[in-house]
Amino acid sequence: MLVNRRTLRIEWGQCDPAGIVFYPQYLIIFDTSTGWLFERIGLKPLEMRKKYGIVGIPIVEVGARFLVPCRFDDEVVVESRISRPGGGHVARHLAHRVEHGRGRRGNRDLNRAREVVHARPTAAG
Repeated sequence: MLVNRRTLRIEWGQCDPAGIVFYPQYLIIFDTSTGWLFERIGLKPLEMRKKYGIVGIPIVEVGARFLVPCRFDDEVVVESRISRPGGGHVARHLAHRVEHGRGRRGNRDLNRAREVVHARPTAAG
């Protein structure tokens, strides 16, 4: 299992007028976190695109469960993990969890935050 954790601060541009993270912003956070996860094993996004001839990592299914809102200026920890690799795919299930950095739990157990597949490796890969 591959796991990556990163800390970030919620910016005003990610929030609605009430200062709560606007839900589509989580998809941007997840996408960025996916890049950091693969980079952890030496697969930078641009290099993956060149090596495997892909334009990105397609999202097959997205779902989220929101337990506590994240707000402007919150420090959060995003944990990303590939829980079921194999079968000719980079990953079959990639989950993200957001926790508040100050002990407050945010959005967790984002089951099926992503299901990922990518093109088969080339003969050189």
